[in-house]
Amino acid sequence: MCDDVIIGKGNSGCSSTQLLNIGTLDIAQNGVCYWISGAILGCGGIIFKDTKEGKKLTALIAKKYDKKIVDFIDKIILANIDVEKLRLKIKNELEDARRQGKEEKIKEILKVLNIDQSWS
Repeated sequence: MCDDVIIGKGNSGCSSTQLLNIGTLDIAQNGVCYWISGAILGCGGIIFKDTKEGKKLTALIAKKYDKKIVDFIDKIILANIDVEKLRLKIKNELEDARRQGKEEKIKEILKVLNIDQSWS
């Protein structure tokens, strides 16, 4: 979903072309913005190219710094997502992990988030 985080203002258009795929992260673009999906915790967003974040992402893409692209997008998603949306994303990830029977995934998520393991 591309509306978890929106950085910038304006009309994002109604179409884009696939630009980059790094693991689960997909980046598409049109003339004015990047459409992000599959970022940390399944988050997505729109980053307008005329913002400082958009300009930095453009530079990282031009240099083909895949690891830095993923880290940068994760950082700006987490810095800008609404707290309630983030809580819901975390809850959904934990529920998915439980359904899949992957206790190790649950422990990893809780460890990354520095949450007491007894919470789950």
